[in-house]
Amino acid sequence: LQTMNTISLSVYCITLYKRFKNKDLENLSSFDHGKDFLSLVDQLFLSWKQDVELSLYNDEQAKKVSRLRRIGDACWEYHRHTTFIDGIIESGEYGTQEDIIEIKTGRSKYVKKKEDASLRPFYFMFYHKPNTEECFLLVERIGQNGIVTVLEKALREFLSNALSEEYTLVLRPYLMPKVLKLNMESVGGAKRVILKGIKNNAVSGTAKQQMFAGCATEVSFVAPKNNYIPGFETLFEKLKKEKDKGETCKIDAYECQDVAFEVSFNGKTRMLSVANITNMGMNVDVTNRVKYEGATGYPTYASLNEQAHQVLSYLDS
Repeated sequence: LQTMNTISLSVYCITLYKRFKNKDLENLSSFDHGKDFLSLVDQLFLSWKQDVELSLYNDEQAKKVSRLRRIGDACWEYHRHTTFIDGIIESGEYGTQEDIIEIKTGRSKYVKKKEDASLRPFYFMFYHKPNTEECFLLVERIGQNGIVTVLEKALREFLSNALSEEYTLVLRPYLMPKVLKLNMESVGGAKRVILKGIKNNAVSGTAKQQMFAGCATEVSFVAPKNNYIPGFETLFEKLKKEKDKGETCKIDAYECQDVAFEVSFNGKTRMLSVANITNMGMNVDVTNRVKYEGATGYPTYASLNEQAHQVLSYLDS
């Protein structure tokens, strides 16, 4: 059984520093008078479990509720280990009313009210190698849906009360070179190349007319039907090196701020931007590598845990 949505694991890096001392990252095994980051994460989730009946983290601003998945009367799909914490968080939005129908007949079965939320299960893992300044957060994405915003907000709120001094938590997407290489190898050739942020003096005619004054200019090259633009990977690497040096991208006579490629990735059309290459190196598609529960149609915890450990092996490679 497989889902129609893409299942992926996204990787983020968490660091912590005292306010205004962003160059002095804290050792996450011992900071703020001996506190340990994973233990604080454990305490956060303990607070989620304290209400015996229903323990919910309610983000009223986003209209989203989240909780640890319960697998027994006093047991959750939540596991604390020496170097990592992982589990399943059920999360969903509320605030709208929808009619739930039977797909074979089209008949209405019941109405989801504004105060109801449909919960989806999302895998997560906090991994911290002892005596280092970085903790890695792996979170499952189902299509475009995920829980990283929920976790970040909950963690910030908890730490602000748990720490004796004011610390700044930084959570950023983490690019893994091996993942980037694997994903780039699975990309088909470019069907279209778009040059973004071109200086207007490079394009004559309409771009100089007053009605387009101040508008950004883009140039698009489209491959012939049933064909691809050759040399995609070579061109991409060249542009990436220019971007890494802080230079503008140069293609032929055009100088631009960014270049986007329309490519086929895992059977789906995607826009791959030189400026946003991190997305290509932080997301691992596991759709066809996980096992699915027959009753729910979602991936099993065990198979997601296995794939998460595979992603961890990419961190040092």
